[in-house]
Amino acid sequence: MSMPVSSSTLLPLELVDKCIGSRIHIIMKNDKEIVGTLLGFDDFVNMLLEDVTEYRNYSRRQANNKIRSDFAQWK
Repeated sequence: MSMPVSSSTLLPLELVDKCIGSRIHIIMKNDKEIVGTLLGFDDFVNMLLEDVTEYRNYSRRQANNKIRSDFAQWK
C-alpha cells in the first residue's frame, strides 16, 4: 500500500537537489565516510563535491568480517 504524497513531502532527488551548495556527509558501505560541499549530481545520483575529506572507519570493519560493496548507503 503506497502512501499519498503531500505537497510538503520531498522526493529523494528533490532532497538531494535542495542540498546543492551545502556541506553533506555521505556514509559508504565499505566503511568510508565522505564529507564535502555538493556542487551537483546527475540522473544516476553521481555527485560532484568540492573541499572533500574522506574518513575510513577501520574498527567497524574489523568487528564485522563481511565483504561489502562500494555502493553508497543512504540514511
